[in-house]
Amino acid sequence: MPDGIPNEASIRWIGRGFARRAHSLWSRRWVRIAVVAFGIALLVVLQFLRFIGFFEHIDSISDLRTFPVSGYVASNTAFIQTSQVENPAPMAVYHTARWGPCTYTIPGLTPGAPYLVTLHFVETYWTKPGQRRFNVTINDVRVLTNFDILATAGGQNIAITQRFSTYANREGQVILQFTNGSVDLPVIHGIQIVEERHSLGSKSLTLHADGFAAAP
Repeated sequence: MPDGIPNEASIRWIGRGFARRAHSLWSRRWVRIAVVAFGIALLVVLQFLRFIGFFEHIDSISDLRTFPVSGYVASNTAFIQTSQVENPAPMAVYHTARWGPCTYTIPGLTPGAPYLVTLHFVETYWTKPGQRRFNVTINDVRVLTNFDILATAGGQNIAITQRFSTYANREGQVILQFTNGSVDLPVIHGIQIVEERHSLGSKSLTLHADGFAAAP
């Protein structure tokens, strides 16, 4: 046979050798116990993940790149204070913003189910109150009017959140609209949506403003 290329006989010999070793290993009692224990543990983990809605979470974030449909993406490298946020998003969320009028249509939710929407904001551009004011609507309900991030936070580069309860529409969506207020353009850094049911079964999405999911 050519150098380095095994012939049919050598392949059969390798196969038989592997089979003998596998059979010898399986004949050991501790190996069989370990394999069975691993299978049971894996089944328990899968059932638990299904119970807490983990796979629903994966399904629901699979389409996140389809939104928003407008606005512009900006980034920053500023040091962001998060002491005013009870559960801060990953720092990458605060370093990415979408500014300008835009709409997020978040799919894959349970129609009619209650959700808690947390909006993450930080003003990294303006330095004085009153320089940016905008409106926010969730499922056609105005939740913020002429909202001023810097005035609410008390300074530049300070992260804050605003929380609102809503229900997914009949298509299983939560639709957020950011529109112009009295001054300048809207901006959003992160969106978190948690289904308001028992804690073990809640599913959570934390999104960059550029439309990609981020680990909570």
